[in-house]
Amino acid sequence: LDISFQTILSEPAPLDALVQRFGRVNRQGWKHNKISDVYVLTEGSEKDRKVYKPYSVVEDSIKILNDLNGEKLKESVIPDLVSGAYSRIKEELLKEIEKYKDDALKLFETLQPLKKSESEEHFYKMFQGLEVVPRKYYEKAIEAVEKGRGIEIYRYLVSIPYWKYFALQDRFGNVFDYDSKHRIVVANLKYSSEHGLLDEIESDVEIL
Repeated sequence: LDISFQTILSEPAPLDALVQRFGRVNRQGWKHNKISDVYVLTEGSEKDRKVYKPYSVVEDSIKILNDLNGEKLKESVIPDLVSGAYSRIKEELLKEIEKYKDDALKLFETLQPLKKSESEEHFYKMFQGLEVVPRKYYEKAIEAVEKGRGIEIYRYLVSIPYWKYFALQDRFGNVFDYDSKHRIVVANLKYSSEHGLLDEIESDVEIL
């Protein structure tokens, strides 16, 4: 997406994430030898601490930027600065990577090829599905469509494989409605931002 902004005001974040955001500013500045200022808040909210874990990376990133004291952020020094932002948790990250590697190796050791009776087509069909809108977001999705902001509906869509769709139908009955006017499949199930679509009926919905 080739978008260029004149400047940016960002919440605190890990330095690598901030650098990525800075990349959307003054993208053609090299043609005119132009430098643009970018701005980062030095303090975030409690929500930021839940998003960026461990938060010490964010704190160290802000300190590194403060130490620059308004100097140009040269591309050549970015790798070293990013490494510095993660230096406090380097050992922790290495241990975590080793754990993931060990878990992956154990998993691969148990994998077996598909039996001859299981076709490749059947295997991939397990992952095909459809996109639904949880009931709690239905009104917002409709509002977006009717106000000509149809592209916003994608923020409310949840993908589920067909096997899951039919399993839920067998378990709960007709838990999916089709809004033919807006071409939306509505899931009358609870939704959690942390866990996604849940196997629980919305309490205020009557299932036939």
